[in-house]
Amino acid sequence: MTDSAPLAGGLGAARRGVSGYRGQLADAAGPNGIGQLDALQRRSPGFFRSGYVAAAALAGARPLDRQASEMLVDTAHGATFGRIVLLPDLPTNDPRTTALVAAVRGEVSRWQRDTGITAAVGGGASQLSDFDAVTKARIPLLTIVMSLVTFLLLVVVLRSLLLPALAVALNLLTVVVSMGVLTFLFTGDHPILGGAGSLDVLMISAVFAVTFALSIDYQVFLLSRMREGYVRTGSNDGAIDFGVRRTATVVTSAAAIMVSVFTAFAFAEFVAVKQMGVGLAVAVLVDATVVRLVLLPAAMTLLGERTWWLPAWLDRRLPHVDIEGVGDPRPTRRPPRPSTTPVVGSGD
Repeated sequence: MTDSAPLAGGLGAARRGVSGYRGQLADAAGPNGIGQLDALQRRSPGFFRSGYVAAAALAGARPLDRQASEMLVDTAHGATFGRIVLLPDLPTNDPRTTALVAAVRGEVSRWQRDTGITAAVGGGASQLSDFDAVTKARIPLLTIVMSLVTFLLLVVVLRSLLLPALAVALNLLTVVVSMGVLTFLFTGDHPILGGAGSLDVLMISAVFAVTFALSIDYQVFLLSRMREGYVRTGSNDGAIDFGVRRTATVVTSAAAIMVSVFTAFAFAEFVAVKQMGVGLAVAVLVDATVVRLVLLPAAMTLLGERTWWLPAWLDRRLPHVDIEGVGDPRPTRRPPRPSTTPVVGSGD
């Protein structure tokens, strides 16, 4: 009996409310008010189920009640708009919520075809789903534009075609490694570092843009020194040795500072900030050590003198940017050593 007490109390409250409402109708319609309403119900069974009656009742309700009803029915425009509210027991950025939004939109589309009404799906989850879709669709364009701009600028600075292409490829490799680590740590049913099991799309764009910017910074710093070494020595090996020796300590120290800063973000409670901190820390660490000090010199060694290849017609048309401060941007070849073999002349 104890378990049924709340139910009994609720039914009693509902019964008293109905009795009071019937009393109000009787007072408003006179002694025969209830009978008249019953007769109207018998003559027109659908009258009290009509949307117009409900809209009129809502329009004449108290302001607070009318305001509360606007979550479902738009009484301000003749009740021609309605709203169905879904409250999923999931976070807004959960992949299952995205799947739910897609399923609801499918049902709404079929509903529109069957009834001819105009319907749409809104709300925070729907907006986030749309934002994710638009952002994902534009990430390839962002990648192409940033890669192309970086390549063109480096061609002017380095006066080479293969070296800028190599630098852009290594930039993209750094981004791929960073995204791979983020996918491993933050996705799945039970993410290692917590979260909803998915990567925030805005965070992906931010990590990509910041990683590319930092990589360009390191590239210009390192590759400009390599260009200076190539101008001074006229040798690809000399350029690699000159650039690495001049920048290794500075690049490593700067990377250590940036990794420390980004690692602090990795301890944030907000998952998107945590993902950004981890992604940028990994990107800077990989870029400043493995990429700049290992992969780049190794690739340049394999390419040899072709690293600095630039067609003569393009060399004449490109502006000369002397960021090395060594004057003539063309590499100076060392003159050949004089022969030590004695020349035997002919004589009598």
